[in-house]
Amino acid sequence: LNVDGGTVTATDTPSITAGSTTNENLVTTIVNLNGGVLSVHDITESLNGTSKSTYTLQPSTTIVNFNGGTLQEYNASVGLIANPNSSTYTPTNLNVLNGGAVIDNNGFNVTIYNPLLQGTNANGSLSTGGLKVINSGTGGSLTLVGPSTYTGVTEITSGATLELSSHTDSSAQGGFSGLASIADTSSLQIDSGGTFMVINDGVGTQISVGGLNLQGGTIDLGFDGGSVQNLLVGSKAAVSGTNIINLSDLSNGKTAVPTGTYTLIADAAGGLTGTFEFSNGSDTGTLTVGSNTYTGTLNNSDTAETLTVSAVPEPTAVALLALGGLGLLIRRRKPAA
Repeated sequence: LNVDGGTVTATDTPSITAGSTTNENLVTTIVNLNGGVLSVHDITESLNGTSKSTYTLQPSTTIVNFNGGTLQEYNASVGLIANPNSSTYTPTNLNVLNGGAVIDNNGFNVTIYNPLLQGTNANGSLSTGGLKVINSGTGGSLTLVGPSTYTGVTEITSGATLELSSHTDSSAQGGFSGLASIADTSSLQIDSGGTFMVINDGVGTQISVGGLNLQGGTIDLGFDGGSVQNLLVGSKAAVSGTNIINLSDLSNGKTAVPTGTYTLIADAAGGLTGTFEFSNGSDTGTLTVGSNTYTGTLNNSDTAETLTVSAVPEPTAVALLALGGLGLLIRRRKPAA
């Protein structure tokens, strides 16, 4: 299927597939997304396939080549590409070519259960394409699962949310287990109104990016009561506008938090000179975990944004500022010249 322009809409589920329960012998489906919009419910490897352990023929393959066209979610879907019950589906090959991948969650919560790979262009060169996340609807998010290797810019546009989410069951989600990530050479750009989330529950704490360009967006990092997911920037960051940092609760029933200092963003080149704040607009916050109350304080530096968590003598009544929203404002102002 070659999509070079216009809009192609497929409303069945699965919308695009290779093989079936009766014919799975090395069938290959290739989608070349060179332009326009491909609006689908989902893309899988076989139609209602039986368990891999019962295959009598070789499983089929679906290949998607992203080269400038937009893949859009047509209707609410758990797995936009592949299926979370991957005992019945072999991983789909998702190649990002020079034109890049553009993915529109269209107001729905959708997941891609396979990594977005650095592809090989028609001339044999390795792709430098990236990922652009857009949202033509309202709400929802795009979740990536697995270690993506494309090297171009990861851009999250206004109104869009990109989440990196870990998992530990390699048989159930695309055949991959561990920390979701993008290539450490890929620069991360968060436009005004865009949101980047790293919720790697119990698997790893750090996401490395080649560069960081913040233009008034939101970064949501998981906090498990003992560590916090954080960003390590490989080259000097560029920060403009007011940027929000949220911390999401991954404490899993813990009743206490170790006091100390947690790194949120690290940039050895010293580019963290813009404004950071939490959505409630104050410079410090109180959080309550079980019967324990803590104060969160931001430590300002051009090379790191850190959060110091300290105990207070007596608990306060600010229960709404518990770890669930972390109620912490993280505010960073550019030093005066």
